Amino acid sequence: HGLGIDLLEFLYHCMWKLGIKDLVILVLLIVYFSPSLFNLINISKGWISEDKLGTHIIIDYYNCDSSAINNAPEIYNMVHKAVQDSNATMIGDVMVHQFEPQGVSGLVMLAESHISLHTWPELNFVSADIFTCGDTMHPLKAAQVLGTYFGSTRNDTKIIARGLSVV
Repeated sequence: HGLGIDLLEFLYHCMWKLGIKDLVILVLLIVYFSPSLFNLINISKGWISEDKLGTHIIIDYYNCDSSAINNAPEIYNMVHKAVQDSNATMIGDVMVHQFEPQGVSGLVMLAESHISLHTWPELNFVSADIFTCGDTMHPLKAAQVLGTYFGSTRNDTKIIARGLSVV
């Protein structure tokens, strides 16, 4: 089972053991201390299913280091590391573009699909997109590498199963 499903099962069992009032308190504590963990509750059973064509992860990184997310050469290197650490296969090279007066966009095409990102240093914010087909790439590992480099203290992550009705 994926982490989100295990957490849902845990909360369901807690409801019977603790009662609804204590369950609400437990959920509020989880939300307060780990917003990114709470977002994983939204993972549907489809995401962990073998009956999908791909996994699409959309991440908003908040409170990022403005100098790190405005450095195109370092973002280039970091995307290479994310590809390597996630067991992805690059097709061609990482493309990055430095905007004036600030901001960077990056894209890498993968045999598994792609990683793209856009930065707003003036807002300490990065938006990233990781799409993968198959099961050889570990997209959450790529997301972790990105967040660590950006110095993000909070993220909003959405994980979407793609192609469920096709398979």
